[in-house]
Amino acid sequence: MKDVCLIVNLCDHIELDDIVASLSGYDFSLENMVSSSLSEVVEISRSNAICAQCVLCDQYSEKVDIFLTWFKDHVGCIPSMQLIVCDAPKVNLMLNMFEYGLSNIASFDSWQFNLRELHKHVEGVINDNSSVEAKCLRLTQSILNSKHDDMEALELGLEDEADYHYLAAYFCAIALESEGKLDKSLAYFKMSEKLNPFFIPAQMGYCEALLLVGRVKESVSYLRQIDAKNIANASRKLVLANAYCELGDVSNAKKLIENAKQIGAHKQQYIESQVHLLIAQGKVGEALKLFDNLDEVGPHLASKLNDIGVSLSQAGKGKSALILYKKAHRIVRNDLKYKVSLNAALACHRVKDFNTALKYLKRCEREFGGSFEKLEKIRRVVQSALSKEVN
Repeated sequence: MKDVCLIVNLCDHIELDDIVASLSGYDFSLENMVSSSLSEVVEISRSNAICAQCVLCDQYSEKVDIFLTWFKDHVGCIPSMQLIVCDAPKVNLMLNMFEYGLSNIASFDSWQFNLRELHKHVEGVINDNSSVEAKCLRLTQSILNSKHDDMEALELGLEDEADYHYLAAYFCAIALESEGKLDKSLAYFKMSEKLNPFFIPAQMGYCEALLLVGRVKESVSYLRQIDAKNIANASRKLVLANAYCELGDVSNAKKLIENAKQIGAHKQQYIESQVHLLIAQGKVGEALKLFDNLDEVGPHLASKLNDIGVSLSQAGKGKSALILYKKAHRIVRNDLKYKVSLNAALACHRVKDFNTALKYLKRCEREFGGSFEKLEKIRRVVQSALSKEVN
């Protein structure tokens, strides 16, 4: 796979061909690939290792946020690997760059030079396996490929650095969350925030982790403080709305969702919050209908869907649970799919479909990257039940 720097053109006055032409004659360490479409970027990432991103924009927009979010989720929230190019940026752009911990910004007069410097830095990171940034990048790749054994090893490699480096602590938190070690994840998010009080991803990660461990009131209180610092950020409002849904406060959730929509919320984030709202109102069937409009959801909604499936299964509605799990499996992040498969296996066991339960367990093992204690325990129970049925 080639190491690639993604150049995202979101400017109305510059053509892609002109950008490509303007880069000729420069010596770059990585290969540049230019695009303005997220679907193209996803396709590029399937056969190339995207390691850096340069976003060319006129000002802040929903599209800018979409590409910064994509990079955060699929490459890593590493500020030094990203560059924003904009002439005379307004306050709104600066504030929303800050949401991702970014500070690298260049004008169009000098952006090729800044891009070359970005390449040099990222090449150095890739070639230095001992650096914190290199470990964080490799850890993201392990998470996305659901290689949990690699995650644990890399996690241990970052633990010492996490005592003094905010990125090391942040990525340890992400890996632990992916493995379901939520209390430890929460502690690392807090450590990252303590090491860098201005790193917003750690603050938001901490708030969302509080939701996952059921400390909803704490999350709401903290989210309200964060929201007050940047009232023009739609993502913050939607996370807060999701937290209000957990409290059953539908009225405040609706207000925040509508406010987020007015100030330019991502379509995906907006729909995800609508799903949370419908679930809070007990309208699970209506929520399921929105799944077809979702591409990928994070830990909070994934956890909520798993909980609903377990409740349905335990209430004797195993077939309904399996329908939900099938839809959920399509939209949850790759590193979270194994949890859906594990719960689907349990649902099959409850309806005495033991052969299908074993298939789900096999899929779970493949998605996790190996076996683990809980999976083997469930497998033994299913195999025992199947043996009794045959005899």
